[in-house]
Amino acid sequence: MSAIFFAFFSKGQSFVELLPGSDKMIINKEKGYQKLIGNVQFKYQGHHMFCDSAFFYQDAGKIYAYGKVQINKKDTLNLYCDSLFYNSKDRFAKLWGHVRVRDREYKLETDSLDYNVKKGEAVYKNGGVITHITRSDRLTSKVGYYYPESKNFFFRKDVVYTDDNYKMTTDTMRFQSLSEQVFFYGPTKIDVKNDSTTIYCNSGYFDIKNNKGRFIDEAKIFRPSQEIYGDTLLYDSKLKTFTGIGNVIMKDTTEKVEFRGEHAFANDITGKKYLTECALAILYQKSDTTYIHADTLFTKNDTLNKIDRIRGNYGVKIYSTSFQGACDSLTYSKTDSLMKMYYKPVIWNRNSQLTGDSIQVLRSKDGVKRAYIYANALAISEVDSGKYYNQVAGKNIVGYFANEKLELVHVVGNAKTIYFPEDEKENDSTIIVSRSGMNRLFSSEIKLYLDSGEVIGMTSIEQPDGVFFRLDEIPADEIKVENFTWRIADRPKRWEDLLDE
Repeated sequence: MSAIFFAFFSKGQSFVELLPGSDKMIINKEKGYQKLIGNVQFKYQGHHMFCDSAFFYQDAGKIYAYGKVQINKKDTLNLYCDSLFYNSKDRFAKLWGHVRVRDREYKLETDSLDYNVKKGEAVYKNGGVITHITRSDRLTSKVGYYYPESKNFFFRKDVVYTDDNYKMTTDTMRFQSLSEQVFFYGPTKIDVKNDSTTIYCNSGYFDIKNNKGRFIDEAKIFRPSQEIYGDTLLYDSKLKTFTGIGNVIMKDTTEKVEFRGEHAFANDITGKKYLTECALAILYQKSDTTYIHADTLFTKNDTLNKIDRIRGNYGVKIYSTSFQGACDSLTYSKTDSLMKMYYKPVIWNRNSQLTGDSIQVLRSKDGVKRAYIYANALAISEVDSGKYYNQVAGKNIVGYFANEKLELVHVVGNAKTIYFPEDEKENDSTIIVSRSGMNRLFSSEIKLYLDSGEVIGMTSIEQPDGVFFRLDEIPADEIKVENFTWRIADRPKRWEDLLDE
């Protein structure tokens, strides 16, 4: 929106020159004016003004013009209104009635317009419409201010801007015509027509020429099946990218996945996004919700734009009601529900703990289905509130879950089992549970059947090498397997614990 018409009233020039040709002139010396009727013309700084009639106060430097008022300068400016007043001493102009102003780029239509040359400010207060001459740009507002020198427009009350790509609605707007940037200073809504995106904020700016913006204060972006929230959101329509800064939330309402972090970036073209600083992924399911925290989270979409993979780097922790976990890095394939954990991985299920060099967890809609522990595998179940630990160690372990409980441990390769069997005695219809000793078994392959961490059955492909120790006879080097580590201090008790660090 360029400097559309105000050069007619610019500073530092002599007053208006009355041109000959009026049909009738009445001179009133007492009141100091000339009354001009019919074909009235004035000239000023290369501009021409026409009207049906005028009162011209030459000494006082005032003009009152009436009827089909027109100001033009070749093909660069055209101004029309029903009435006009100009005071050259106060440098003030006022236009009334069907005011229309047009330059090479824009056209303004309003009911009335004031222009203060000293302030360099033009104002309309009864509603105005600005449209582009060759494009579809259109802006309406109740109040508008224009500053020709800085090429800044300010609009207030019911401000609506539309073009082929956008519709912007706000309370207060500043438009910088040279850079074609729009600044918002109140509740704002932007509809992006070509990709069904809606943006909300309370302040920010939008670069119309480059199709990108920065949105601040309760900023949010709604797209089909996607919602993005943040203290500050950056959007680039050409590059199809989003950046969030501060309290960022990214929701996929179709996939039932939510991401949170202090900094986030998403690219629609590559289908990738990442989050850092207190990054959290939330996987919603009917039976349970899984929370994954890491220093940095990455996600990738498939060709159908559905979330295919989630990767967590550094300080990974996992929480759900059915299991919890920790490791240094993690990948989760949403397609096959397989979670891979690396570097000191550990998972907990009720009173059981599983560790190894790497772990893979297979999930289903009902929770954990299986856990695969590779190399230095160890399964520990706490019994009697930590007084004893049932242990299964070996090269690799497969843990089978049912009803969100670890029910079967299958050890393959160098299997070693330590467990404290329960002894049940009935006394006056009361069952008394006690433990008299510890079983230690060696075999190449063992299957242990569990109930709440208690060993209720065992099978082996070969006769195991076993020994039983009474509780008061257990050697110190036999009570725990060699790589025993009980990492209960790392276990999150609720999902909020993931963010405590």
